[in-house]
Amino acid sequence: MNNGFSLMESMLTLFIVSLISFVVMIQMPSNSGSLVDREIENIRYFFHNAQISAIEKGERNVIFVYQVANEIMRINSDGTIEESIVLEQCTIKTNSMTRFSYLPNGDTNAFGTIRLNCANSDVNFIFQIQKGRFRVEQ
Repeated sequence: MNNGFSLMESMLTLFIVSLISFVVMIQMPSNSGSLVDREIENIRYFFHNAQISAIEKGERNVIFVYQVANEIMRINSDGTIEESIVLEQCTIKTNSMTRFSYLPNGDTNAFGTIRLNCANSDVNFIFQIQKGRFRVEQ
């Protein structure tokens, strides 16, 4: 009597399992991409939070973009640092906008672009005057 699997059946089973695992491994997202996306989302949240804070408190919030420290800071009207974000996955490019303000009504006082290099791709936060609107181009 034959109570086991044949060599051909075992090889076929291993081949199918290997093929499935290979396809799954190819479709898995890379971890570095998700870290970059998370940092871009954190920057977006940082700017929205600065605008909402300016509206709620009725005071100007100044945003400073420091390329040397790779940091973005929010400073309130009496000069104290309210919040800052140190970029780890992205770097600030030299030709970026370095300063703008959110006014008490939520508008911005300047227009320009904060240029970042994130995982060897360009990411731009483009600000408009009025309404504090910005868009992210990747």
